[in-house]
Amino acid sequence: MERKTILQIRNELGIYNNILNMYVKIFGMRIFSEKYLFSPNVYDLRDYHEIKDELYYLLISQKDKIQEFSKDYYKWKSPKYISEKIGINLNILLSFLNMYKLDFLEAEGTIDIFDPKSELVVERFLNVRKMIDDIIFEDTEIKKISSYGILKRIENLN
Repeated sequence: MERKTILQIRNELGIYNNILNMYVKIFGMRIFSEKYLFSPNVYDLRDYHEIKDELYYLLISQKDKIQEFSKDYYKWKSPKYISEKIGINLNILLSFLNMYKLDFLEAEGTIDIFDPKSELVVERFLNVRKMIDDIIFEDTEIKKISSYGILKRIENLN
């Protein structure tokens, strides 16, 4: 019987590798073991990794959840939408997003590569719209961020 790879399961699920790795991490799936992988001494999943049937069936059983996770990640969404989706008070969410925005906003800018102490001078953010004076409001729109990942991070702060 031919061994399956992460690439094969990803193709069946219709998701990118980064989504699968985020899903596994955010939901605390303990899959980096001999039970699920032929080479368990890894810290993230790569397309060439061979997987055991147990992992294949586990991921297939969560296909709808994984696909929803992927759609949520790539969708433009407002903090208001996120707060309703994950059941977090909007003001708490806005405080969190503004405090940790540099952790998830994709910045484009310039840096002096000849100065080792130089920091990125942000010219614009790529995955956010309607942010005013670098402040995220309830109608700001963000993508490439997981509502579920935000919930997990907020829970871990407490």
